[in-house]
Amino acid sequence: EYMDATHLRNEIMPEISRMVDMEYTANSRAVAVVLNGEYNGVYHLSENVRIDSNRVNIYDWEGTAEDIAKALYKEKKASGMTKTDRDNLEDQLVQNLEWVTSGAFTWDGTSYQVSDYVQLPDDIDGGYLLELDTYDAYHVEQVSDFNTDADQPIQFKSPEYAVTNSVMYNYAKNYVQSFENAVSADDYYTEYDGTQKHYSQLFDMDSLVKYWMILELSSNCDGMRYSNYMYKDFGGLFKMGPAWDFDWTWNASYV
Repeated sequence: EYMDATHLRNEIMPEISRMVDMEYTANSRAVAVVLNGEYNGVYHLSENVRIDSNRVNIYDWEGTAEDIAKALYKEKKASGMTKTDRDNLEDQLVQNLEWVTSGAFTWDGTSYQVSDYVQLPDDIDGGYLLELDTYDAYHVEQVSDFNTDADQPIQFKSPEYAVTNSVMYNYAKNYVQSFENAVSADDYYTEYDGTQKHYSQLFDMDSLVKYWMILELSSNCDGMRYSNYMYKDFGGLFKMGPAWDFDWTWNASYV
């Protein structure tokens, strides 16, 4: 918390996030760090932002990759598949998501049907956790990212390797671009999926307004630039959140 000598900003704003009833707010607390008997100062210990039933509660494609690997290991361990093989298969499935739309994967020279091990969703319109961020000395490009037409960098936090499946990658990219197009249009409409959509038909307005209130109340100079998350599950709209990272608020400075 070198930006915040009070150590209060990342304590107060999450409480406000809970007050306005955001779907998920990371639990955190200030902690004094003592390492090898030496006091190292006050830090802020926090849950990280990720997909989980107790965090951002949406479908987890990477979790499905883990389930597939575990199921194949259970079937094949008697014939020699090891736990290391299982972990390697999981990494393979996480880092190459073609199986999501092809319905098949290859392991050790043999092709397998995904449906023999897990039941996949009927569509790919959910399970996305994205971050608005930028690229500089402190914010590096991720495995899967894109810039909107207005040059807003967007990063895939999950699935991290979305770029390996063009259907998934382009779905999320085109959806976000359509929302930006609608917001930028004179009448706030854009063509999406063959019909004219108002921006409020593409984004969950309750979550967006709550999130914007939090940014405004905290005078967050990172607002809609760094550490801003949004997510989407099946059949729903994109939502803003969770609220995160408030050390650059209320005129915080290095001095």
